[in-house]
Amino acid sequence: MLKTVITVMIVVFYAATALAGNPTSDAIKEMQFRGKADVFTIILAGASVACAVDMIFFIGSGESGDHHWGIGCEHGVDYMVTIAPDEEGNTTILPCAVLKLAGVSCFEKAEDQ
Repeated sequence: MLKTVITVMIVVFYAATALAGNPTSDAIKEMQFRGKADVFTIILAGASVACAVDMIFFIGSGESGDHHWGIGCEHGVDYMVTIAPDEEGNTTILPCAVLKLAGVSCFEKAEDQ
């Protein structure tokens, strides 16, 4: 009986983890603008990018569970911040100007969203 209960608990844990999506990005989604701006300011500062965030746009999510955000900075340079669905919430930052060369906009919903 105990073995069955433990097995069920493990299955529930892994199912909940699989359904968790992107915990870091999901937490950011729930924040008000100022909280989001603070988080993205810190993320960008960690990549040595000085940015006073004045625009935040959730672009969408990729097949792997990555979430993509368009971040506008007061100084006029915009970035896409991609947040991985891992426990650490690892990020990738790309200038929107580079993505625009590939036809990707940082401030439009992804087509499949």
